[in-house]
Amino acid sequence: MNYQVMAGGMNWVEVLDRQQLQAATDLAASDSSPHVEWLFIRDARSLLNAGEYRRAVIDACRPFERLKDFPKVARASPELRKQVAEKFADVLKKIGS
Repeated sequence: MNYQVMAGGMNWVEVLDRQQLQAATDLAASDSSPHVEWLFIRDARSLLNAGEYRRAVIDACRPFERLKDFPKVARASPELRKQVAEKFADVLKKIGS
């Protein structure tokens, strides 16, 4: 583990060994794209670091490209939803739901 001192403070920097650097160079030269899952995670981290929390959550939802084979969304039964609404009526009224 190495540290890099910059104007804003000290940051952790990962130093690659020769094998890691060669693997990264080979992958970059192969013209292959990263896996879609990795792209989603990379983009979500970038949005979080930029303070774009709402956008990061939205992007973490069901991907449009996989709507047909993506797992079904779990839902509470109407009875359970009614019980929860009754139990937390005062909270829901305060937030305007």
